[in-house]
Amino acid sequence: MGNINRYKVFRSLLIFICSFLQLIASSDGGVFVSVKDDPFLHLADENWQVAYINYVNGVEHMIISVTTNLELDGGKEIKDAFWIFPIPAEPDDVNIDIVKDFKMPYKGINIRRRVGENIQWWAGLTLTSQVFPIPIVLAFPILVKTRGGRSISGEDDLRLLSGVTEHISMEKMGLITKVITAKDADALYNYLKENGGEIQEDAKKIFQEYIGKDYSFVVSWVKNVDEYLRSLKGEKSSKRVSTLEHTLQVYVKFKTDKIYYPMLMTRLYGKKYIQISLYFAKPVVISEKDDVSLYDYNWGYFYLKGKHKIDPQYSDFYAGKDYYGDCVYTLYYWSGMAQDLPNDLWVKEGFPKGLNKWIYFNRFYWIIFGLSYMVFSALSSLLAGYISFSKETRLSNLGLMGLGLFNCLTLIGFTIAGNKILRRKRSQSWTELEAEIEKEGLKIANIYIRRFYIWFSLIFMSFMIGSAILLNEILL
Repeated sequence: MGNINRYKVFRSLLIFICSFLQLIASSDGGVFVSVKDDPFLHLADENWQVAYINYVNGVEHMIISVTTNLELDGGKEIKDAFWIFPIPAEPDDVNIDIVKDFKMPYKGINIRRRVGENIQWWAGLTLTSQVFPIPIVLAFPILVKTRGGRSISGEDDLRLLSGVTEHISMEKMGLITKVITAKDADALYNYLKENGGEIQEDAKKIFQEYIGKDYSFVVSWVKNVDEYLRSLKGEKSSKRVSTLEHTLQVYVKFKTDKIYYPMLMTRLYGKKYIQISLYFAKPVVISEKDDVSLYDYNWGYFYLKGKHKIDPQYSDFYAGKDYYGDCVYTLYYWSGMAQDLPNDLWVKEGFPKGLNKWIYFNRFYWIIFGLSYMVFSALSSLLAGYISFSKETRLSNLGLMGLGLFNCLTLIGFTIAGNKILRRKRSQSWTELEAEIEKEGLKIANIYIRRFYIWFSLIFMSFMIGSAILLNEILL
């Protein structure tokens, strides 16, 4: 009986998880599907989508990758899928291609996160150097904020379909991708209808936002699902597609004064949870406010170490280079309900204010830490000496600061050196008295030296931990 109950619980949990995953969509425009014996296009779940963007000499290169769940509820057989998004360019300034398996090298170092980690190391090494227990070190993070194909173009090849003009068309890997313009939202709506599908009336309002404003639309159709899947995987495939298994990629190049990414049309998903991940090959900032993105957690700046070989077919994306690396790239991430999605994204090339100081801090961290450690050790020893000893028994200023440098061997090394050096400063009479007392089996506890060590450790930690907190406030 217990086994049956456990099975029911497991099955219920599995059903819940699967149902939740089906609610996930991604942003890039809209994807619609029509099914056999059903003439209408439906919004299809885009389970995972990533866009790669570069900007070269006034031309934006954008590769949008989408993994789409082509299997609708009820397991109906898919006839074709449909995808549309706007771009801010005239058709003559647009080129398209259909690609697969494109990926930017994106295993870079999160610059902001590395700054926080280095500050934690700063405080952690300070505590351990004073022989404090590891749990104290582990607790310190609370002090740190963690906040190919055939392309047809030219006037002779234009097709006029009820107010919609097809400017460019490409067939590849079971897909048809077109660049079109429309005289109004109704014409675009009717164009979709003539091609075997119909979407909700709300789409007209969003279409109209772009029409008449020097925008074009990129439309992609999965015309032959079997051919499409075979092209991607090179294997016999079913028309039923598992979630997160196959990728659709459209490569668009267009002239633009600023870098653009379409978001507004994704609001058609309504209350569905969507995720956006945009990789920019260069550091970028919001067009209106150059510094807003640095402290906005939707934005991340990464440093990619080393030079990574580029597939020759994508050299154009990287401005003709045969490698990519030793540079800063940008990641934009957004998640939430589609209806809350912001307007289309406009950015431009540039370093946000403050990014350079993060880079330099990370690059020269160990030099900065080492120098600070030595300076604060010497200064702490000097101050502790003035607090703990009288003028007669105190070392010279240079002697005290030199003694402090032994803290580079941790507090243990500092005390061993201190015991030897400080004893030399004692007067002859004190040394003779101490020897006499030790002959009687007794020993004098030198509270002044002990007090010196305690004061040194407290002052040193105050300097180092205080500087770590100050760095955290300044940098993060």
